[in-house]
Amino acid sequence: MRPAPPVKNKDSSSAMSRFFGVFRYSKEAIDLVWTTDKRLTLLILVLTIFAGVIPGGIAWVGSMRAKQAELQLIYPGVSPAAMLVTLKLKFE
Repeated sequence: MRPAPPVKNKDSSSAMSRFFGVFRYSKEAIDLVWTTDKRLTLLILVLTIFAGVIPGGIAWVGSMRAKQAELQLIYPGVSPAAMLVTLKLKFE
């Protein structure tokens, strides 16, 4: 593989081409890993998806907990299970 050519000017179109230039050899790298070990490629894929989904899941659980705390302030004495059912019906 040959290295990427050096960038000479610093305007915005050059910055964009440099940004997308990072992905220039992605296909070749994935092909290399695939030919080396297919299980490793699939593991990297699964872990990448997992790493992308986890922050959203954490944010969703946190928002549900905040809504539950808000409902507990409005309706004191109601069980947490009933709150979760109410949240599910109210916010879907």
